[in-house]
Amino acid sequence: RDRLTAGGLAGSAQADPGLDASAEPAVQQAPAFDGYCLIEAKRGVWVAGKREFAVKHRGQIYWFSSLATQQEFLASPDRAAPLLSGYDPYVFLTQGRLVPGSIQNTLHERLSDQLLLFASAENKNAYFPGGNPTVFENNTRALMLILREVETR
Repeated sequence: RDRLTAGGLAGSAQADPGLDASAEPAVQQAPAFDGYCLIEAKRGVWVAGKREFAVKHRGQIYWFSSLATQQEFLASPDRAAPLLSGYDPYVFLTQGRLVPGSIQNTLHERLSDQLLLFASAENKNAYFPGGNPTVFENNTRALMLILREVETR
């Protein structure tokens, strides 16, 4: 839980102040993180985000609970967004596929303050078996090497 430092896939963050379906077709997409505010979740509080504070980042639409939390996200979107844009890091590491993770199976890595979302409890437990920090660090180190390689291409 203590070592992840990089995240995301290709893209950029931007506020979308006029987020009505007619103005922005991408808004038809369901919000990532089940519509909860990422910033509040990292603080241990599950607060529903609001469409009016939506941000599109790396192909995902995130809703925030307030202008302040939206601005906090925009100050450092890659650090604030879930690792791999919310795709399951275990599936990516072991199979090279992007499978959406679930907020039901989340780890909060506290040193880098990033969230990892897993598609299942089994994947979460395989990535971090029994809370074993050595296995977690090894998985994370391997994942970071892959991500750095992809980012330099």
